[in-house]
Amino acid sequence: MEQNVLETMERLTNEKIKKKIFPTHITWVDLRKELGSQITEAILKLIEDGKIKTGHTLNDRYLKLITVNNSTNEKAN
Repeated sequence: MEQNVLETMERLTNEKIKKKIFPTHITWVDLRKELGSQITEAILKLIEDGKIKTGHTLNDRYLKLITVNNSTNEKAN
């Protein structure tokens, strides 16, 4: 399930970049719409493994992939 979450996050992030939608982070709501509500355990494992980071927006929590080029992408957000 963790790999499925990462692939979905990458796809959604790339779609936002192509459409020039910023910020490019993914919300929990975005992932629940794509993968269903049974993803919490996988997300917590990915956070623990250092593969994604999370924080708060006004209405939801956001998730962001941690990648080598993330520091460049972070400046665009």
